[in-house]
Amino acid sequence: MRSVIYLAVLVISRVYAQEKAENLTITAPGFKLITEHTELELDYILVKEQEDITLRCSGVESVLWEWEYAGSKLLQEEMETRIQMVELTVDPGALEPYSSELRLKNAKFSDTGTFTCRTRDASVYNKVYIYVENKNNLFRRDKHFYQVNVDPANPTYLGCRPSTPRGQMKILSQKVDITKSLGEHNMRYSPQTGLWITDASVHDAGTIECIIQLGSVQSSLFLFLTIMDTPTTILPKPRLVKEYPPGPYLGGSLILSCTLEVSLKMYINGVTLDWTTPSPSQEQDISTGRIVLGEYKNAVVNQEYRTDQSRLVSRNITVYNLTISDGGDYSCTATSINVQKPSKQSIHIKTLPPGEIFISDFSFNGGGSLVRIKERKDEVRWLFDVEAIPVNRTQYTWILPSGDPVPHKHLEKYTKEINGNNVKLTIKDVSIHDMGTYPFTVTVTSDAGKQESKQTELELVVLQEPVLNMSVQGYNNSFYIQKEFYTVSCEALGYPINRDSIYLDFYPCSDLDTCHTNKLQRVHPGALEPIDGVLNPAYHYRYISHTLVQAEQSGIFECKVCTEKQFVCNTTQLPFFLADSSSGFEISESRNQSYVEEDELTLTCSGSKYKYTELNWFKEEKKLQALPSSSEFSLFKTLIIDSLRQEDIADYTCRAQTKAGLIEELDIFIDILPILPPEIVKSNMNGTQVDQPAEEAWEFICDIRGRPQPEIVWSKDGDLIDLSNPDQPIGNSLIKLMDENRILRLQYLLGKDSGKYMCTAKNRGGTISLASILHVEEPTDNTLLYLVLGGSLAGLVVLGCISIAVWQIFIYRGKLRVLTAAELDLFERGDPESINPELGVDEQADLLPYNRGVEFPKDRLKLGKQLGSGAFGRVLKAEATGINSWEPVSIVAVKMVKPQADITYIKALMSELKIMMHIGKHLNIVNLLGACTDSLNKRELLIIVEYCRFGNLQKYLIHHRNSFINQIDPNTGLMDFKIGKHNSESEIVDYSAERERFETSAHYVRSASEFDGPVTPEGYIDMRSPEPNPDAQFDFNRTSTKSVRYTKEPYLMSREPSVSTGSGMMEVLSDIVLLGSGMMEVLSDIVLLGSGMMEVLSDIVLLGSGMMEVLSDIVLLGSGMIEVLSDIFCVPRFWYDGSIV
Repeated sequence: MRSVIYLAVLVISRVYAQEKAENLTITAPGFKLITEHTELELDYILVKEQEDITLRCSGVESVLWEWEYAGSKLLQEEMETRIQMVELTVDPGALEPYSSELRLKNAKFSDTGTFTCRTRDASVYNKVYIYVENKNNLFRRDKHFYQVNVDPANPTYLGCRPSTPRGQMKILSQKVDITKSLGEHNMRYSPQTGLWITDASVHDAGTIECIIQLGSVQSSLFLFLTIMDTPTTILPKPRLVKEYPPGPYLGGSLILSCTLEVSLKMYINGVTLDWTTPSPSQEQDISTGRIVLGEYKNAVVNQEYRTDQSRLVSRNITVYNLTISDGGDYSCTATSINVQKPSKQSIHIKTLPPGEIFISDFSFNGGGSLVRIKERKDEVRWLFDVEAIPVNRTQYTWILPSGDPVPHKHLEKYTKEINGNNVKLTIKDVSIHDMGTYPFTVTVTSDAGKQESKQTELELVVLQEPVLNMSVQGYNNSFYIQKEFYTVSCEALGYPINRDSIYLDFYPCSDLDTCHTNKLQRVHPGALEPIDGVLNPAYHYRYISHTLVQAEQSGIFECKVCTEKQFVCNTTQLPFFLADSSSGFEISESRNQSYVEEDELTLTCSGSKYKYTELNWFKEEKKLQALPSSSEFSLFKTLIIDSLRQEDIADYTCRAQTKAGLIEELDIFIDILPILPPEIVKSNMNGTQVDQPAEEAWEFICDIRGRPQPEIVWSKDGDLIDLSNPDQPIGNSLIKLMDENRILRLQYLLGKDSGKYMCTAKNRGGTISLASILHVEEPTDNTLLYLVLGGSLAGLVVLGCISIAVWQIFIYRGKLRVLTAAELDLFERGDPESINPELGVDEQADLLPYNRGVEFPKDRLKLGKQLGSGAFGRVLKAEATGINSWEPVSIVAVKMVKPQADITYIKALMSELKIMMHIGKHLNIVNLLGACTDSLNKRELLIIVEYCRFGNLQKYLIHHRNSFINQIDPNTGLMDFKIGKHNSESEIVDYSAERERFETSAHYVRSASEFDGPVTPEGYIDMRSPEPNPDAQFDFNRTSTKSVRYTKEPYLMSREPSVSTGSGMMEVLSDIVLLGSGMMEVLSDIVLLGSGMMEVLSDIVLLGSGMMEVLSDIVLLGSGMIEVLSDIFCVPRFWYDGSIV
């Protein structure tokens, strides 16, 4: 019977922490249970020396304890005196009634090891590893030098187990650091299992040093290895190398070498190397000389720090005139008198016809193609074999996760070593930025140009908890301005990241140190998007989220991101405090020009209330009197000097004291220029008389300068010339003052302009005046003749105008009639029975009935400015109260006819209203919102439609023609938001990203309940248009009461501003086009792709040299109404497939 066992670790402190495993529960009071993510390591607990440990084990049957000893028998006996095992009382009612405790008193570093709880038949057990840390001895054994006899036939434990998992271990062999290459020395190490060696040979004999470092403490342990040489010793495996050729090819030759390193004693006793080939007639081939076994060769191996001299024994084999049967495994077997079991190594040889190429499969030597590490590591390696024939025409390519080849300039980080079939790839100083898939390709090209390639994908996984960083995109200041919009970015670096785990919270704060965590406000964050450039989506490790927020109050943004599997979460915060200036501490001046003596100086110093407690002005360390004030976010100190003097020239300092008591300063230098009296620079006014002919122009020049700039005034004959407007008629002339009153221009001289003109310039330094007399010479007076001729001509013109006006009024009154009672009744009731199915609806729209459900009270409509007009109609912007359920006041467009319009145009507008009403409402058309028809008998009809906020389509496209981006993929016909992103790198706003975010955040709101179509599981209306059915008949008897309003509203509307199309982006086409019930016919050349996707506007718009095909040529003719696109931005059209849409 198998038991479920629970292992509990309890300590005196009574502070409990709990971790869950697959089928057991481990509690560790007072200690943190560390979970290892490797198969070789157990969960462990780290304790200090002299602490008491109690282990409790419970199960459904009786249990007992086991533990391991470190060191001598004396230490074992001493440890047993400190261990007590206690069988607890059986609790029949408990889930695990049997319990046992192991109590260890005064834990020592030598107690480090594995403690096992198991059932008596050992069928079920549980283990925990205990580290007992001693800073004076970082190893679990007290001696620092050991001799270890290594049995080459079996794995041998060498030691070097630490008493702490926190130290850094370094392993040296013969004083050479082999920590990163233990596998190449047939060794393996882990903190809990220690250092082991397998398949040892004589060259492994010598000194091994283990060094562990923890902070400033370092401990060393020396191991002296002796290789046992007994009759049971096995020989090391020989090493096989293909010496020649690059093939091998049929008919050619093959040379292989077999090398073995043995001890001097074994060499003296005798070593043989025997070759076995795949040839079925090996002995015969040897006798004929086709296969030649080489002579034995030997060499002495001299190595520093070695305790003996080993020998290298080698023997070659040569095969001539290769055949198909020579392809296969070639084996070299080593035997010796002192060895009971021989040692054998094989190599596979493939023979090919001349000119052929070959690439074998990739064979990895331990670990495989996937390398998984935790956080940083000095280096990682991939070791594998791949055979390529011919070798001299083989190319090896190593690719980075970004898709780029490993650059030669980075050879210090990436190393590629190829020795025959053996490939060794190394990445040094590994971090999470190196994670991803590294494709490795072997390519062989034959002499004839034939090419073959094989690729393996080397995967590097770096496990790391999320490291987060928050910032405000494109903003480097400390404070934020209220009501402004900012993009908050949260960047996550780690693996594996759960992209759905991101949370963005806001905590309001009253000051820098007081935040109200109980008033948490959850913010809808932007999606985590990868930015690491890794091609394989499974290995993205760097993400960023952008969220548009409006600054409403001060507080802290907190971003939280978790990993996928262990759900390790980290958070980071971004202080977000509001101020009246982005720096939070600044000086502002009342003027931006130079100061002159006797000017008034006003300097205002502002500091954030969240950071500063006091502001003061100083001049040369002397405190100045200043006026204090404050706002919601800032403190102010205003320094005012009424009249500046030369002694006021100085550096003025504003000192701010922070809440921490620190002092911050800002300086401003005030320079004061002396007063200069007015001085004439240029003038034509010298007191003399100037004679000028009438009907000409004349200028008086009075260019007088000074400091400050003098005020110049003009007078004529002692009367001040005061021009409140740019143009002021005086007499029969036109006078202008130009160049800051330095020039007086008389544009059309008459006799009345004659007189004395004077300019006076005055500043604080004095006054200067200049004068000149102007005499205008008038021609002979023909005024009476002009009056008689002008009066006669004017009389004739007036008489003609009166006659035309009387005739026009007579005609106008005849045409300007009101609707009859029969016409009003036809508008209200319609005549559906008279509708002819053979004719289009636009030709008989007046027969459709009017739905009173669209009637809107005129008193709730506030008309505004005019948006556009035609010959007989106009469109006004207006505010409608309560017309939409989701907002109190809506901006709408109101269409109407002009007062003098003929009754024909009123009827055309009535037909348009009925068509729009019976078409119904849809996302992709400008929808009818309501109508005012109560005063229709007085020729007044108002049609209320949605407001197109970007106005005229033609003007909009012309304005943005130079930055139009076509985001429709020509290969798929679908919208691709990645197109054009590089064009907006220099823009303040990434329009491509903003458009994508706007589109993906949209949802659809249904504002009418009468709908019988399909509804999605989320409660939204299925907006896909059905396929058109041109053979269907128009159902004229169907009523049009089931019209539904669908509004595309982005989620961000409640907390983010509308996304502007800006430069280079096109407004959502739903404001432009009309979509019927399955068919869209827009402007005849625009084709709809998919469900509402629009074909490239190149059929309509010519963006070449900034010219655009005039959209006003594309009009709709229906029931006498013509709507030019340039007037209303959108075109109402409809299609029928058996139902009114």
